[in-house]
Amino acid sequence: MVITFDITQKDGRTEVRFTHHGLVPTEECFDVCSTGWNFYVNTSLRQLIATGEGQPNSGGRARLATEEAVVSGMA
Repeated sequence: MVITFDITQKDGRTEVRFTHHGLVPTEECFDVCSTGWNFYVNTSLRQLIATGEGQPNSGGRARLATEEAVVSGMA
């Protein structure tokens, strides 16, 4: 799996283009992955940029020990 973020300036604003290479409609996880990425990029990342605080998942808090370790390490 390869994921890229391309960040450019466009019309005096910053444009972030996210690509999950190989994620196509015929993949079994397409709907779940698309929904998840949509939340992280369009909601959580946008909030992080605008307010300094995003959401590590749709519930807004870490659910797994590995998520908690990452979030705690950022504080």
